[in-house]
Amino acid sequence: MTVVLATSSTLPALDVDDQRLYQALQQANVPAEIAVWDDPSVDWRRFELCVIRSTWDYVPKRQQYVEWAHRVASQTVLWNPAPLIEWNTTKSYLRDMETQGIPIVDTEWLTQGTATDFLGLFQQRGWDDVVIKPVISASGKDTFRVTPGTFADQQADIEALLTQRDLMMQPFMRSVLTTGELSLLFFNGTFSHALSKIPAQHEFRVHEHLGGTTRRYQPTDEQLAFAQRVFNKLPWPTLYARVDLLLDETGNIRLTELELTEPSMYLAYDPDSPARFAQAIQARLENR
Repeated sequence: MTVVLATSSTLPALDVDDQRLYQALQQANVPAEIAVWDDPSVDWRRFELCVIRSTWDYVPKRQQYVEWAHRVASQTVLWNPAPLIEWNTTKSYLRDMETQGIPIVDTEWLTQGTATDFLGLFQQRGWDDVVIKPVISASGKDTFRVTPGTFADQQADIEALLTQRDLMMQPFMRSVLTTGELSLLFFNGTFSHALSKIPAQHEFRVHEHLGGTTRRYQPTDEQLAFAQRVFNKLPWPTLYARVDLLLDETGNIRLTELELTEPSMYLAYDPDSPARFAQAIQARLENR
C-alpha cells in the first residue's frame, strides 16, 4: 500500500521538514513516493493514500488547487479531505469559527474592489496598530503592519492590493513579541507537540525565513482545551492539524490560524514527531 506525499514544483523533493516524515515512513516500512500536485503526468490512482504536504505555491492558483484536491479525492484517499481543503484555503474560515463560538482575533473583512476608509476604521475600532493581509495568503506575503501615523507610507500598496484581493484588518497582538504565536500540532486529533514563534527584531511576522525564532513550548491545559474546542466544531476529521493561538491584551486565548491544508508541522523540534506522523498515516491506511 503506497502513500504519496504531494509537494510543489519548487520543492520537488519536499521541504526539509517533510523529508523527515518521508524517512519515518521508510523506517516504518510504509512504501512512499513524492509527487508534484499540479504535474499532469501523475496518476493518483496508483496510490492508496495521498497526504498533502509542501504544496506551498497554491495561493495564486487556489481554484485550480481546490479542483485538484477534489479530483484526487475521487481517485484515492486524500488527507486532509477535499471539502476541508476548500474551506481552509481562504481565511474566511475564521468567520465560521467565530460564529460557532471560537474567539478569534478581531477582524474587519474588506471586500476586493471596495473603497475603504482605512483611517476611519482605525478611529471606529479604536485600533492604533494593525496588521493587514490578504484573505488568501501564506508565508507572510503581502502582509503589512501599519499605524495611523505610518499608513500614508503604505497606503498606495494596500489600496492597490485591495483592488485585486479580499483583505483582512486586525489589531496587532503585542503578545507575539513576548509569548509568541503558539502552534499546537496534532496527528489524528491527538496532541503531538507545540512551539512558540517570535518575530525577529524590527519584524512582526514570525516566519523563520523572515528571521523568526522558534522554540519548543509546553501548552497549558487551557490552551489544549481551547484547541479541542476548535476540533469539536469541525465537520470533517483531520490527519494533521496545526492550531495557532495568540493571547490578547487581557491574556485571553484567540485563534489566529487553523492550518489544515499544508502546514509546516515543525518536526525538527520534536525528535519523535516524524514517527508519530508516520504512525498516524499508517492508521489511516489501515482504516481507509
